[in-house]
Amino acid sequence: WRGGVGSSRCCLAALPRRRAHKLAGAWGYCLCCRLASYYRVLGGYTGAGKTALADQLAENFSEQGFSVSQVSLEMTDEEMMARKLSRISKVPLSKIIDPSNKMTKSERRDVYKAYIKHSERIRRKGGLQNIRVPEEDVSMEEILFTLKPYGYDVIIIDYITLLKGADGDDQWRKLGQITRFAKVFAKNNNCVVILLCQVNQDATIRYAKAIAEHSNTCWIFSRDQNFEETKLLHVKQQKARMGRQYDFDLYADMSIMTIGDRSSDYEKQVKKSSDSHEENKKSDRGKFKNRNHGDGKNKSSVPKSKKEERWLNEI
Repeated sequence: WRGGVGSSRCCLAALPRRRAHKLAGAWGYCLCCRLASYYRVLGGYTGAGKTALADQLAENFSEQGFSVSQVSLEMTDEEMMARKLSRISKVPLSKIIDPSNKMTKSERRDVYKAYIKHSERIRRKGGLQNIRVPEEDVSMEEILFTLKPYGYDVIIIDYITLLKGADGDDQWRKLGQITRFAKVFAKNNNCVVILLCQVNQDATIRYAKAIAEHSNTCWIFSRDQNFEETKLLHVKQQKARMGRQYDFDLYADMSIMTIGDRSSDYEKQVKKSSDSHEENKKSDRGKFKNRNHGDGKNKSSVPKSKKEERWLNEI
């Protein structure tokens, strides 16, 4: 385990690396100095991509040299790892969740190599990305005090209403107390605590307004009406203390769990993603055709490394 509280590494680079300084300012602080101690909120509709955005933030933070711990109260560690492998290797998630039937050996080798390179990048920068999935109901206090000894720079909790003690007739009051505790913890331990939450159709946070009121930064995002074609997420900054408050769009390719900046060549970006998906479909059809005929012409080469071969057999 590695700490790193009070890191002087620059900088947040919360979403696109190409415009790191601008979006770091939007996210709240730390332009060329250090990670600020803040409590932040990510809110989205059900199925809008809250976890995918949190995963992308965690990856970008860790690649900038910060230590990050993700606590998932909704997904299993296998699901979280499958998403991570898809994002860093650019192999579609649909293949990774069923590797024995849908992935070729060359694709498995690509995933393995991408994971090794990704881990090496984080190690060189001095960062850390850790995924934790509690086996039983836990409260906000239990999570944060368990992680405190490790000195994480960023703690991401997915999501707030699944915490123990966050329900009941006075749910709004309990959620207010939970978010207040997260804010005080972040300040006292010089770290960032990011809480995910659900929002209503009118872009208001469900169950308790205090979730946003206690935050330093609050992002509410939704999918574009024609998301399958545009691949855009609309982000509305409801709060941006110590930062510039403005709304913006993000580009999201959910087939590989990747979210980033909407580039200046946005149309080419969408076309490239669509072409890539079509090529994957064609390769799948060709793979099954060759398997039926059994000609063996397009068989992938066997990995040279015994370590790779052992890993491929395990998955």
